Amino acid sequence: MTFARNLFTGIAQRAPRVRFGQVHVVNNVHRGRAPLYALGVGVESAVFSERNVFRYPGGEPALAVAAYGGEEFHDTGSWFNGRPARLNAVANGLGLGNDVGWDPADMYDYRALTSPAAVERYVLRHAGAGRPHGRP
Repeated sequence: MTFARNLFTGIAQRAPRVRFGQVHVVNNVHRGRAPLYALGVGVESAVFSERNVFRYPGGEPALAVAAYGGEEFHDTGSWFNGRPARLNAVANGLGLGNDVGWDPADMYDYRALTSPAAVERYVLRHAGAGRPHGRP
């Protein structure tokens, strides 16, 4: 399952929460007040997070990941309030490993946006019902 280029705003958790599977979360924007968590790693799950933008004024990167019986979480290049999020260290502190055992680039063809400005610009323009969608 892949969650690509979505806007998660005004929610407190589960953006997404994963159970029993492998999920790729790429180029999403999470914003609002400090949530309980954004990405939940549940039972028998592995989450590969890539270049997501988290905007929670006054919040800390620890708000981005929560462990709920999951095993593995890996992040590449995400940002929290405009700075590198370092979510692998957050996940390690929760007892999660960083080896999800797979790489989305080996499974399908996609191109991740590589700057927080590009991710936010794209998502705010295209995410939501009735808006034109570009190619992930």
